[in-house]
Amino acid sequence: MKKIIPVFMLMVLCVIGIIAFQLYYSYINFNEAERVFKKDVNEALTEARDSTIAIHNRNVEKQFRGWMNDENYVEISSRWDSLQKVSVFRIKEISPKGNGQIDISLSVEKISNRIDTITPEAKRLFIDHMVETVHDGFLRGTVWFFTQGIGERLSKAYYEVPIPRNVINEQYRIALKRRGVTLPFRLNKNSSDYDYITSKVNFGIKYEQWMRAGFVGLNTYLLGELKWVLLGTLLLLLITLACFCYTIKTLLNQQKLNIMKDDFINNMTHEIHTPLSSILVTADALKRFSHD
Repeated sequence: MKKIIPVFMLMVLCVIGIIAFQLYYSYINFNEAERVFKKDVNEALTEARDSTIAIHNRNVEKQFRGWMNDENYVEISSRWDSLQKVSVFRIKEISPKGNGQIDISLSVEKISNRIDTITPEAKRLFIDHMVETVHDGFLRGTVWFFTQGIGERLSKAYYEVPIPRNVINEQYRIALKRRGVTLPFRLNKNSSDYDYITSKVNFGIKYEQWMRAGFVGLNTYLLGELKWVLLGTLLLLLITLACFCYTIKTLLNQQKLNIMKDDFINNMTHEIHTPLSSILVTADALKRFSHD
């Protein structure tokens, strides 16, 4: 039994070490998953801001294209400048308001062919160029005032029309899904009600509009994401404990067999020694007995 105790203690230490290592491994995995989650949801909110503003810009550009195609709002004409050898386009407001500039003339480098009179194709190419100019201005955070009226319309549509909350929600949901995050969220709610709150991101264009997202049930979600890792850890622990119990049982059975073997040998030795002793005593007595 004394020989089994050191082996038993060594096995206990090994099992404890394996369990401790697996628990530490699970803890590290959980912390890493939490770190990646926080990084992803913050990056997704920034991406949602960019995509939301891009959608807003496209909507304004679409409105601008509509204004340029509206013959009741502006008149687009063209002429050939023989001195500069370029086609010159002119935009003029039909019913201007105020005393500001009501028309503008400009050439387009991409349209190099001679255009004496505006045609549907030339008008389309010119409007495409104007929309592209507006788009480039939005990327730099500026609004072009081609005329006073167009500039005011464009400025109002770009700066003063708020971005709908449902668009922000949808873009954030798409950005999260792209990163594999499916945990529900709420925007701009009380931080005490949530397990995690993202950093604030400004969704405003002219005025600041700070947004942040809150998440509930983060620990449960992360455990669900790590379920296969945790199940593998649990299975390994169960196998380790089963092997430990089986080994201990085998050692105890072996010890029991050794004890039975020793008892059997002792009993057999005693049984053999008893008749031999009787024979020896009898023989000795016969030797000592004197015959008549």
